[in-house]
Amino acid sequence: MDPRFAPAWAAFGHTFAMEAEHDHAVTAYSTCARIFVGSHLPLLFIGMEQIMLSNFRLADEALNAAAALCNVDPLLCNERGVMAYNHGK
Repeated sequence: MDPRFAPAWAAFGHTFAMEAEHDHAVTAYSTCARIFVGSHLPLLFIGMEQIMLSNFRLADEALNAAAALCNVDPLLCNERGVMAYNHGK
């Protein structure tokens, strides 16, 4: 009911992601990132969706921005490892 409730935007993005509506998921996560300033999670989710879309440059940008906010999240470390693998490292 409250359009400024950031966790709802993240959940909304998750529903799009589960339905393979990646562009809509990125939009929902971007809205969440604007509302949830200081959290690395929306940026992490954007990076994960960009990986699914094979937009590796955008995925790197989102994951690096998330790591600048919180570099100890195990899921973030895993996704950065996925990107390292995609880059042949």
